[in-house]
Amino acid sequence: MSFKEFKDALYIFTQKFSVKTEEYARITKINIEIKKIESDINKKYKELGKEIYALHVSGVSEIQLQQSKTADICATITEMLKNIDLKKIDIDEIRKAAHLKESEISAQMDSDEDDSDF
Repeated sequence: MSFKEFKDALYIFTQKFSVKTEEYARITKINIEIKKIESDINKKYKELGKEIYALHVSGVSEIQLQQSKTADICATITEMLKNIDLKKIDIDEIRKAAHLKESEISAQMDSDEDDSDF
């Protein structure tokens, strides 16, 4: 392996390493956000359970969801679950973008090697 080949290989490695590092950092940040939302959802489920139990103890036999606090809690949980789905889509997009960047780096080096053959 010549020095130029070594230098080119090192350049490719550092570029790809940079892309992967950025990808993992962004995904980790989003996964932490997802875990926080999941924790908040669990708190809402607990709050919902307490609300239902309080209604049961007070003798309510039927719950009109539209007119109770439970509807608000359920709506909040639904929004949180949608937010998690959006964050998962963001993760997929980050992965696709990183893969595309890696492919571009490899293609650029391949084209540079083809140019040097002439």
